[in-house]
Amino acid sequence: TEYGVVWQDIRDSQDIWFIRVDAAGFRQGVEGVIAADALLSSAPSILWNGTHYGVAWYDKRINNDEEVFFARVSAQGVAGAASRLTNAVGTARLPWLLWNGAEFAVFWYDGRDGNGEIYFTRGPFGCP
Repeated sequence: TEYGVVWQDIRDSQDIWFIRVDAAGFRQGVEGVIAADALLSSAPSILWNGTHYGVAWYDKRINNDEEVFFARVSAQGVAGAASRLTNAVGTARLPWLLWNGAEFAVFWYDGRDGNGEIYFTRGPFGCP
């Protein structure tokens, strides 16, 4: 009956925003910031698990390194605290979320060893 939409927005800095929209595309509630970072928050991925949304993105909030983060967003659009999913020197970006019926999983591009590779981790991050 409705959708969750996430995007990178540059109105204040480069933050990740969220809004719910109904099946006709009309806003439901107010938009809000999921991730605010003075340097860069980018490439959000969103997935509904039947209870809440999972949102993953990357940003540079820690030591200016690109790291992947995850936050749970309620059905009403209230975001929980961000969880850091990666911890590597270099580049971790472009997360993609999956749900297997019990837990979230995230794939992302990672350049920690000089080779661009795909990495993976799975929950219980952000699950009730």
